[in-house]
Amino acid sequence: MSDEDEEDESSKTLEEGSKRQTVPKFCATHWSTEVTTRSVRLAKYVSVFQALDEISSSSSGDAKRDASTYSRLL
Repeated sequence: MSDEDEEDESSKTLEEGSKRQTVPKFCATHWSTEVTTRSVRLAKYVSVFQALDEISSSSSGDAKRDASTYSRLL
């Protein structure tokens, strides 16, 4: 597969991931599921990070702590 073909395939996968509303569960034994899960996470990274930051800023207690922890883990 040429570099151009790989780039096209990556773009297509990211585009499909950005259209999903939910992130599929990760399954280490099914490669196609892993690709989909990672693509969705990559496509939604900024919006998820911003949401966690907003929750962390405007919440208190467990919600604030959990949002802060999750954003650091990203």
